[in-house]
Amino acid sequence: RRSVDGYQFKSAEFPGAVTFSQLLATGRTRSGTPGPSLMWALADGWHRLRAAHGGARVHLVTAHRASVNDHLAGAADTNAPSPDHFHAFLDRVLVPIRTGELTVAGVPAGWLPAVQRLRDASGLPLDLADDFVGHLHLELGAGSPLAAAASTRRSDIIALSDALYRLVSNASDVVVLDRAAVLDLVEWADRPRLRSRHEFPVDVDTY
Repeated sequence: RRSVDGYQFKSAEFPGAVTFSQLLATGRTRSGTPGPSLMWALADGWHRLRAAHGGARVHLVTAHRASVNDHLAGAADTNAPSPDHFHAFLDRVLVPIRTGELTVAGVPAGWLPAVQRLRDASGLPLDLADDFVGHLHLELGAGSPLAAAASTRRSDIIALSDALYRLVSNASDVVVLDRAAVLDLVEWADRPRLRSRHEFPVDVDTY
């Protein structure tokens, strides 16, 4: 059984806070028509990877932080946790479920409505939805990989991202690249090769 990781990156020129409801809200296509929510897309990607590889994890990576100003519990909910914002839900429920410290069945009553909203938004059957929750990585508040001063790493990341964007924008189908194809794409095929080979013959009789 092989497990793979799928990543969804969301850039942000001016990072702010993202609420739980925003992740579950219906999105918009480029034409302006209603589209699936970001959570549905993550669940769909996870389901496809799981079917193809036997196991999968999905990661949402964004510079936006989890909100501390929204409320996941209803005003009349007597079991509402305190605080009940998205950041608390992430720290006290989603991360412990992912690390195995908590099970979906063991989620405190006050957080169960939020878990159910997440299940519903995934569009998956209940058993698969619970499995999805356990393999969901919300990496919010992520720093930019390009924040460091000018370096070979920075220029390499820019060159690689530009090459991938060009390739995908001109493709009419799914693009699959192995290690060699990536190196060829950015013309780095010679970089991992030894520039000078040295041979040191050994006289077996006198060694």
